[in-house]
Amino acid sequence: MDTADIGFVSYAGLAFSAVSGCFWLVSSAYGEQARSVKSATECKSLSGLPELIKGGPKLVAVSGQVSENDSFATELTGQPCVISQVKEEIHLQRVCASGRIARDTTTVRDTRNFSKGFTLTDASKKHLHVLNAIEARGSSLTSEVIATDQAEKRDDFFDRKFEQGVLSGMAMLGVELSSGYVVTGRVTTERFVRCGAPITIVGEAASVPRASVDKCCGSEVRLLGDRVAVIRRPAQGGPFFIGNKSLQEIIYDLSVNAKLAKWAAIGCGTVGVGLITWKAASAGLTLFRRRRLKARVVAANRRIAAARAAGQVPTPEGADGERPTSEAADVANACCVCLAMKSDAVYTACGHMCTCWDCAQRAGNRCPMCRCDSTAVRVYM
Repeated sequence: MDTADIGFVSYAGLAFSAVSGCFWLVSSAYGEQARSVKSATECKSLSGLPELIKGGPKLVAVSGQVSENDSFATELTGQPCVISQVKEEIHLQRVCASGRIARDTTTVRDTRNFSKGFTLTDASKKHLHVLNAIEARGSSLTSEVIATDQAEKRDDFFDRKFEQGVLSGMAMLGVELSSGYVVTGRVTTERFVRCGAPITIVGEAASVPRASVDKCCGSEVRLLGDRVAVIRRPAQGGPFFIGNKSLQEIIYDLSVNAKLAKWAAIGCGTVGVGLITWKAASAGLTLFRRRRLKARVVAANRRIAAARAAGQVPTPEGADGERPTSEAADVANACCVCLAMKSDAVYTACGHMCTCWDCAQRAGNRCPMCRCDSTAVRVYM
């Protein structure tokens, strides 16, 4: 039995299953992060931090305000900050063949600037050094986000690009010529954490020699000896978050993301399994019908061959020009599939007229007699 044209595999189902697996991995990652952050000890006051880490580094969550130590000026507004994000987008548009205007936005620059080390302070007036803040996650959800949009027209945009360099300007012109889009302008957005903004940090609290800290303000969280407390990315791996949300809000957001990804995985997986099952069932049913059709064709051919061998099949026209009405003639002209209706469908490729029109529609573009690919045409006699 020829099964080459029967598709047993649903590629859409496999794609949905693969997407489901990706969502499941994302859900597992968010769930693991939520469990790790939940295990962090919340430090109510920086003055109590030495008691928490006297036995060694510990995962903690601390809240406070950003100190002005090690701050830098923002690019657009010049305000002092410790974390900033500058995003530059160009706006494009082109006229489609239908006359509709298509618009698009492309990000050409997305930079994040972090102070190498800044300090966190609270009501106790103690300062906690934050090391390598650039390695923290969640920093795009900065505390007290302040955005400044700087719009620029097309001519000014290209003038600035050519001032930066001929190659930069020619590159943007090349984008216009190759894509068909025309640059209509630029928008620069800046977000930053200003000094004094309240933030929450989840990370590893540890003690380091005071000399290893870049800048000392004299009011650090001190430990025994010449050591100070710092918060950093866990050395053995773990959560390191900086954001404007409380510890409970961070855990809630991570848990919600994990649940959303989990339900997306379940939904895509259900659709994928359904498509795969439906495709396999449809292919199996098609194969079963073809085998049954072949068996009926073979049985009909045997009966016709037996009738011809017995001499019971007359010529198409009788001696007097009238069509025969004998039972043998009915067998010869019967549909080889259903054996009930008269054959009135001709396959153009092979010339066989062996089925009725209804069976020819169900059989598809293939002759049941010789299995060649052909189109059936109805004949009226």
